[in-house]
Amino acid sequence: MEQKVKNWPALIAVGLVALLLGGILTYGLIPRVKEVVKIETQTVEVPGTCSIAECPVAEPVELDAKATYLDEAIAVFTDKKLDKLTECENEVYDEDQVVVKKVNEDWSVVFSEDKNGDVQYSVDFGAQLKYLDKDVQEKCYKDCDVSVLYREDKNPKVVFECD
Repeated sequence: MEQKVKNWPALIAVGLVALLLGGILTYGLIPRVKEVVKIETQTVEVPGTCSIAECPVAEPVELDAKATYLDEAIAVFTDKKLDKLTECENEVYDEDQVVVKKVNEDWSVVFSEDKNGDVQYSVDFGAQLKYLDKDVQEKCYKDCDVSVLYREDKNPKVVFECD
């Protein structure tokens, strides 16, 4: 009772139509990427854990306190207050004739907080002013105690007292 299929070409044609129909349905139903986006990545080295013997020690950075604090405070003092210090021994000088001759070595920087808790600091120093005049052989000098207060988001405040 063996049956032989006599219509092989029709069976193959039906199979091919079924495969074609399956491909079309699959293509239509599966979402496709409409745009290719290229994402560039950047490699960043993150230090991992290491033993004490392996970890590199950060080198200390030296801070030049004189250049950072004192030189800036002297510049603020000369910019803001020398116009008020043009008189010496009853003679009036031009502002460009007044210079800071020397600064005492015992200057200081004091950090504190204001009433709002914001950090502020003052640079306190003693300075000797020299009054220059081409016509006078003797020079005039004044000693001043200066304090420059730096507050966050405000201009520095200069307070001074001279002999």
